Amino acid sequence: MEKNKIKIDFTLLRQMNPLGFILRENIGKQTGGILNPRTEANADAIGTGCPGRIKIGRRVAYPLNELESYINSKIK
Repeated sequence: MEKNKIKIDFTLLRQMNPLGFILRENIGKQTGGILNPRTEANADAIGTGCPGRIKIGRRVAYPLNELESYINSKIK
């Protein structure tokens, strides 16, 4: 199978998050377990996490556009 032939549809996530961001703490539930908040925190710490993240106080949020590209780039 070719890499990145499968793409994840983010339509439902966009409807659930009208502001266009997902909090890191909710990323596991909202992606159906594809991503884990602790794993993403570690990836962010070493610079390999989802680009475009923002901090709001002590919380980290990821923009849906960047998260979609990030997840699709990890599909093997």
